[in-house]
Amino acid sequence: MMDVKRQMRQKLRLPFYMAGLLVLVITGVLAVSPAVMQAQVLTNNGATVKTEGGAIVYIEGSMLNSSGTYDNTGTTTIRGHCTNNGTIGDTGSIFVSGDWINNSIFNRGLGIVILNGTSAESFGGSAITTFHNLKVDSGGAKNFNQSEIVDDTMDFHYGVCFTS
Repeated sequence: MMDVKRQMRQKLRLPFYMAGLLVLVITGVLAVSPAVMQAQVLTNNGATVKTEGGAIVYIEGSMLNSSGTYDNTGTTTIRGHCTNNGTIGDTGSIFVSGDWINNSIFNRGLGIVILNGTSAESFGGSAITTFHNLKVDSGGAKNFNQSEIVDDTMDFHYGVCFTS
């Protein structure tokens, strides 16, 4: 974890780093271009957040995309829940360790979503998610509470899936 903080500080040329809770609330435009960004919680309140190829976003907690756009062409790791009430675009990689809740638009691009939580995860929301590639890569029950669609490849590496 310290290496990620050090990389972030060096790549963003920050003279310091914060220990403890970092909550990132975005209301404007944020572009992450080959750099490392880390936060415990990411809340997007109407902004456009774009991660360029090679960028790494690590969220120790949950991500709430309230009403904005989160456009991922890099690697995003979410160690908690991912709730989308805006638009998420994915041509990169998104790792999710908690619940996937899609209530709006998910533009799948050519990306992959990897479900890697070691405990039970639920997938649903009020909108059907169409994934390009979906991978189940850990233990714990994966409960699909919505009719999800996979365009290309669904890879069951490890885990148990339930549908309702």
